[in-house]
Amino acid sequence: MNKLLQQVDPDFDEFEAVNLTNCDREPIHIPSLIQPHGLLIVLTEPDLRIAQVSANALKVLGVAPDDLLDRPLAEFMGEELIASIQACLDCNFENPDPLRDDFYALGFNGLVHRAPTGEIVLELEPWESLRGNDLFRFYRQIKHNLAKIQTAQNLATLCDLIVQEVQTLTGFDRVMIYRFNEQGDGTIIAEVKQPDLEPYLGLHYPDSDIPKQAKHLYTLNWLRSIPNVNYQPTGLVSFGQSKDSESYLKKAPLDMSYCTLRSVSPMHIEYLQNMGVTASMSISLIHNQKLWGLIVCHHYTPKFIPYEIRSICEFLGQLMSTELTNKEANEYQDYKLYLKTLQSQFVERLNKATEFMEELDHDRAALLSLTGAQGAIIFDGDRLIAIGETPDDDAVKSLLNWLQDRFDNDLFITDALSSLYPEMAEYQAIASGLMAMVISKIQHRYVIWFRPEQLQTVTWAGHLDKTERVAEDGTVLLVPRQSFEAWKEIVRGKSNPWLPCEVESAIALRQVSVDIALHQTHELAMINANNLILARQLQRSQEKELLIALIGLYIRQYLDLEEILDAIVQKIRTFLNADRTIIYKFNPDFSGIVVAESVLHPWKACLNQRIDEFCFQGNLGGKYEDGRVFATSDIYRANLTECHLQLMEQFQVRANLVLPILITNDKTQTLWGLLIVHQCSNPRIWQPSEISLLQQLSVQLAIAIQQAEFYRDLQISNAELENRVTERTAELFKRQQEFVALVENSPNVILRLDLQLRHLYINPASEVKSGVPPAAFLGKTFRELGFPQKNVDKAEAVFKEVLATGEKQQYEIDFSSPAGEYGYYQVEAIPEYATDGEIATVLMVYTDITTNKLNEIAITEANRRWQSLLDNVRLIVVGLTCEGLVEYVNPFFLESTGYALDEVIGKEWLSYFLPPSEQEAVRLAFSDAFINPNRFHKYYQNSIVTKTGEERMIAWNNTILRNQDDEIIGSMSIGEDITEKLKLERVKDEFISIVSHELRTPLASIRGALGLLSSGVLANKPEVAKNMLDIAAIDIERLVRLVNDILDLERLESNNVTLDRQWCDTAELCHQAVETMQAIAKESQIKILAECKSFQIFADSDRLVQTLVNLLSNAIKFSPPQSQVKIQIESLAEEIIFHISDRGRGIPENHLESIFGRFNQVDASDSRQMGGTGLGLAICQSIVQQHGGKIWVESKLSEGSTFSFTIPHQRK
Repeated sequence: MNKLLQQVDPDFDEFEAVNLTNCDREPIHIPSLIQPHGLLIVLTEPDLRIAQVSANALKVLGVAPDDLLDRPLAEFMGEELIASIQACLDCNFENPDPLRDDFYALGFNGLVHRAPTGEIVLELEPWESLRGNDLFRFYRQIKHNLAKIQTAQNLATLCDLIVQEVQTLTGFDRVMIYRFNEQGDGTIIAEVKQPDLEPYLGLHYPDSDIPKQAKHLYTLNWLRSIPNVNYQPTGLVSFGQSKDSESYLKKAPLDMSYCTLRSVSPMHIEYLQNMGVTASMSISLIHNQKLWGLIVCHHYTPKFIPYEIRSICEFLGQLMSTELTNKEANEYQDYKLYLKTLQSQFVERLNKATEFMEELDHDRAALLSLTGAQGAIIFDGDRLIAIGETPDDDAVKSLLNWLQDRFDNDLFITDALSSLYPEMAEYQAIASGLMAMVISKIQHRYVIWFRPEQLQTVTWAGHLDKTERVAEDGTVLLVPRQSFEAWKEIVRGKSNPWLPCEVESAIALRQVSVDIALHQTHELAMINANNLILARQLQRSQEKELLIALIGLYIRQYLDLEEILDAIVQKIRTFLNADRTIIYKFNPDFSGIVVAESVLHPWKACLNQRIDEFCFQGNLGGKYEDGRVFATSDIYRANLTECHLQLMEQFQVRANLVLPILITNDKTQTLWGLLIVHQCSNPRIWQPSEISLLQQLSVQLAIAIQQAEFYRDLQISNAELENRVTERTAELFKRQQEFVALVENSPNVILRLDLQLRHLYINPASEVKSGVPPAAFLGKTFRELGFPQKNVDKAEAVFKEVLATGEKQQYEIDFSSPAGEYGYYQVEAIPEYATDGEIATVLMVYTDITTNKLNEIAITEANRRWQSLLDNVRLIVVGLTCEGLVEYVNPFFLESTGYALDEVIGKEWLSYFLPPSEQEAVRLAFSDAFINPNRFHKYYQNSIVTKTGEERMIAWNNTILRNQDDEIIGSMSIGEDITEKLKLERVKDEFISIVSHELRTPLASIRGALGLLSSGVLANKPEVAKNMLDIAAIDIERLVRLVNDILDLERLESNNVTLDRQWCDTAELCHQAVETMQAIAKESQIKILAECKSFQIFADSDRLVQTLVNLLSNAIKFSPPQSQVKIQIESLAEEIIFHISDRGRGIPENHLESIFGRFNQVDASDSRQMGGTGLGLAICQSIVQQHGGKIWVESKLSEGSTFSFTIPHQRK
């Protein structure tokens, strides 16, 4: 190993001290060795010539490496595989699917990639085909669990799901998930295993167990598999080199980083062997392009996982890698959101608190949770507040002194305090982690959080130190750990690290605290300055509130608008110490009049003065509508328009304040007028408080105006309402009289019920329908009147529904009249409301719908009968639209064609269900029929295509369908399947032709013999005459047999023969047949060998004996003398087989299928020479098929034939 290390890394010193970094320098990516369960081939471009091959080629392929090297791959593999490899080259090996082909008649999965050094590498693994059902089962299982994986609530649930899924897919004894920490140590966080195995869950594994270069390879390859750790690695052989040559050692080794078959580090093999593992598989979990962990599978016997299953496992690893980001981010975000919530609560409370440092102590649990601490100290000047688990006060004060020079941006953080400040070693159980922040050094305000030591004990899987071993040549080797028994290491002086979000929470709390402290200092200075101003403002505010209250009192006390306006202008002028206050009302054209005024002497009065001023029309009016306030401190400095300035001078104004009075109606505002204050004696600066006061008063004024106008409109409306009520009362009385007359004379039964279902009113039509006078109904319910129970129940149920919903209900009943006539009625139940909005009575109207109902029933019955006829007729029925789309087919069509209804309805008839050869002709006939109905083809024959592609000939009877307007809306066709009839006619014609031929031959012979005898030519030749008579007798006998066989065959094939089935013994049947043929066999010098086993069979014994006799007869006829005919019987699971074998001339292969047809014989002369009719085998076939069996023949020329037939088993 050291020599190999020196080849790869010249700086490697075989004499350097043994330590855990040695294994990090093992060149595991260039072992030049592979696992022997597959074959590796290195190819050169562009001709894909084999440059290297693994040394196990002879064992895997049966071909020596030297016979493969320097030869094109195309000599050994099919063109399809070569094309696939070329395609991989063209697409930069982006196709993940394996290449499947035969290599020397052996099936392989081929994986091709380009090595980092540029070579093309082809790896071949034996192809183990999965059963289809298994692969679909895996697919369904992944699909079933995919949603669970994606919706797993947290990382732990996700890991448990993944290990369960991988074990289900692969069958490994143990499946685990390693998770690596920042130091590279691994922890098993999920595990599924066989019950008898020792658990590894929770164990820690040191970083040295998986060297750095191995972790790097895990990031390059999603999956790594070792079917058997006890394998003997096989090397690579190059063209023109041997494994022992120096050139081989000097040659740069192949970079096998991406090779599936790459041999495993001997140290890793020994590592697994020490654990007792025989087979393993690892799936990488990669998060943010780093190795987050591994899915590790162990098996304790050899185990090869097919490529298809490995691909699914690789997919699961990639899926989990994707989900890692989401799950870890979600968990972190949830925690971050929790801290943000605490932080917001703190900010809200601190902003409201008068003493924020005391507020920090108010919710102690929240202060600890804000940073995930278990103890905290609050320094507020000389005061120290301890929360949770903390060191004693003196130790904390000493710690704060030590921290003074170590704060960074007013913050200090560590998760190993005792290593920086040894004086805290005795408190490390509660104070190993520290976060301290400065709020104010001047005021001596600090907050310090403490965290305890992290988990006290870490359980490792065995001793961490590797041992050393010295080889025979003196080389010092590292040896993997021998023991994996759990042992523990105590971790001291460290807490869980502070998370960024926890630090952010502390910083945010500090910022809020600092801001509040500064704000409180500033506020204290401002309070004293504002107190004086507030005192002055308070008096003015009280006066202002009193004014508003007085004006509100006027508005409530007075309804007369003039009185209200006069009071308001006087109070405003007095409060503001102004010279004049007026209220100006606009007309629609923006002209207007002064409707209220309060003015001091000697200033000019303007009450009731009309102002036609174009200034309002030009621009000011629109601004007032927008709610604008105009405050002018000096008209001569305000840049007024000429017309506006003249208006001000007309009324002796020097400064003015103008506010619009806006009336609000239906969310819109209308400019009613203006509230105006004038200062005439001198300029005046209007204060914001004065403007605010007038704005409030303008709103109050608008309310007063609306109230007065509403009162005026109400008086007018009351007068109008009185008139309308009088008119409406007269109109209602008139309509009531009309309604009463209508109800009394209505043919419908109309009645009114109270809330107890008692009759309050019923019209005269009720007597005609029920035979009961109206007076007999009053005060009684339906139940008391003795109406049919079902009608009473229905009426009561509907009545309850009306009361519950307050809505009209409608239903139907049937009723027998006094004359015994049956009638149908539609009933409407209508609620009638009292003045309080509650239902007082229910009006019920009965409408006679007997005629419509009977017509509806008749139509429904007619439709049912037609539908029943169409659904049950054993003819094909097809309905088409004018566009040729199928809108109806009957069940017999579906039964005949094999289609489901949804596969037919809406489809285009010609293109879907007719053969292409007939579509155009039928299309023309169909189109022509709708254009010119007189040329419609009522009778037509054409083929249809079934779902299986079979063509069936149909004889159609077609009809055009029309609507009520006599417009063509489609067609309806009824068809008869005449396919079998046509076939039968052809068979019949062929049969008659054959029979007539078979009959003419013996008849001609008989006729010739009888002709010679009758002519007297043979009168002197008695021996010849006798011979002629014998020939005629033989032919007559043949004719009789022929006719008998034809009749027997016809009865069998037409099912006119009923089999007499009963339980019988196969040996007995065999012996009967042999006895029947024994005499003929002896005459023909044939020996019959019967191997007749005894089985019970449910069959027609006579017909089976007939079959055996026919087959034995044929065997004897065609067997040479001194030969044997054998009959055998055997029983299988589902059937019994009979075999009759001979040593005759045999049957040519082209006659083996047709030999069972009528009159089908190998040689036409056989019927004359052997005396057969040509129907025996056809009869045999019909008998066997009627028993549910099958018959066949196997034959070789000159060697003989074997006829076999089966009879199915029947259970007693």
